[in-house]
Amino acid sequence: MTFSLTKDFVILCEGAADRSFLNKLLEIRQINDFDLPDNDQLGKHEGWQSFGHKLSALAGDPSAYSRIKGVLVIADSSDSAENRFDEICQKIGSDGPFVANGFAKPLSSNVIAHQASGHPSISIMFIPPDRAGSLESICADAILAECSWIAACLESYLSCDKIDVLNWGAEKRDKARLQCLIAALNKNDPNKSLRYLFSVKPPMINLESNIFDKIVKNIIDFRDDLIKL
Repeated sequence: MTFSLTKDFVILCEGAADRSFLNKLLEIRQINDFDLPDNDQLGKHEGWQSFGHKLSALAGDPSAYSRIKGVLVIADSSDSAENRFDEICQKIGSDGPFVANGFAKPLSSNVIAHQASGHPSISIMFIPPDRAGSLESICADAILAECSWIAACLESYLSCDKIDVLNWGAEKRDKARLQCLIAALNKNDPNKSLRYLFSVKPPMINLESNIFDKIVKNIIDFRDDLIKL
């Protein structure tokens, strides 16, 4: 284990883009209670399938791990948040640092499940918080809120002739939408990836937008509910 856990709470996310987003969001919203370890420090595991392995990596330092009050797992809603919730719980149970059948599954997303002694409480939340999609979905929404003039052009392109993007599943559709927006609006680097988009100046994505308020509320509620215990 090549990192130290200094905060009472930890956020685990799917990949580098999610971590960049969450780091910047927490900074701008002045939320300072969470460690957000780099995926490279957690065994280079990526995606929703990785959360059990990441928890096991955290447990590699038993002293620090036992002091964590809670771990908030944040994942893309994908095309069905309910299905993805069950899949993530299965992976945490099979790959996480628990004895056989020892993982206490949360009742649903945004519900805290207290674990056996020596393990932090765990909750799972999704982005977007209220529909299918991914981080790209809510980032595209934020850009379109600031640049509404491009919306009709974007939808026209994505349904032009044999282009069928608007009929794809929500996750893939919104990844395409965001890439088109970046290419059209970021003249200095039209190929900018989402991972590095949060360092663009002037910013393309306004993280103070109320579009992100529910995500922030879910994070704060998780923290505050555990502080009350």
